[in-house]
Amino acid sequence: MPAAGFPFQPQACIVATGDIACPAAAPYSVYSVRTVYYSAVTDTRDCAACTCGAPSGVDCNANAHVQTWDKNNCGGGMLDDFSPLPETCKGVDGATVSVKLITSPKGGSCLASMGQATGTATPVNPTTICCTP
Repeated sequence: MPAAGFPFQPQACIVATGDIACPAAAPYSVYSVRTVYYSAVTDTRDCAACTCGAPSGVDCNANAHVQTWDKNNCGGGMLDDFSPLPETCKGVDGATVSVKLITSPKGGSCLASMGQATGTATPVNPTTICCTP
């Protein structure tokens, strides 16, 4: 809250802790202009994560290639590297024991949706000031 400007209006006021009504009974009924101030705020505001729709324009085969190996689990010596895909059908010699497909998608985007605000900011620790008009 910005600092109050000067000069203040000359008037008589009474102060009470809490958010309460100004007195209605005489002689205090002259203090009828009520203002409540708070010394703090409980802030639970947050933003739910944005989401992304289905991707479009992605090329999953842009950098894809197939490697053949002479041992299990793509071990030993690499025999062939077929790149880039799609590649025409090629024969593989009898030494091939395992095959590895390597991909590296390229491009693409998705439509993002805005996050949603959650929570509230609630003022706490009220003080009531009742002043004369």
